[in-house]
Amino acid sequence: GGCDPTTGTAIQVTVGSTVSGIDFALDLQEPDLLEPNNSATEATSVACEDSFTDVSIVPSGDVDFYGILLSAGEVLSIDIDAEELGSALDSLLGIFDSDGTTLLASSDDDSAPGESFSVDSYLQFTAGVSGTYFVAVSSFGDSNFTGAGSSVGEYTISFQCQAGPVRLAGRPSTNT
Repeated sequence: GGCDPTTGTAIQVTVGSTVSGIDFALDLQEPDLLEPNNSATEATSVACEDSFTDVSIVPSGDVDFYGILLSAGEVLSIDIDAEELGSALDSLLGIFDSDGTTLLASSDDDSAPGESFSVDSYLQFTAGVSGTYFVAVSSFGDSNFTGAGSSVGEYTISFQCQAGPVRLAGRPSTNT
């Protein structure tokens, strides 16, 4: 239903019926197929080089979590595209330690290399130790990733990894 803005009268619309003379918009966005992934314990497992399309922050207050295994020194780059795809989502991106509660880094309006400025998020993170890290996607206003965000919409996300610098164990060479 809705409300006629000129009279305040409730309007009931039956699915399949025809309505004329009234302008209205319906937001029929539904949660994506990866739900539930609203916490670190429900995180969708991902690997380096994975990417997802047709994922969304829906309904309002949704947070999407992804778990990824990284080696110490490995560099993870995460790219969110929403605004550039026409989505209303103003994304916020964070990465949590293996406990799922310690926020290590976050990104708001940081464009990926080669992209124009937008409200989409991009984050590059170097793993301090080997283990599972949790990536969280929410919307602007939810800097703690608890569901306090203010926008909804679809997005794409990609995970790219690069090995960190190689460190050789052992004693330095004594050849002279």
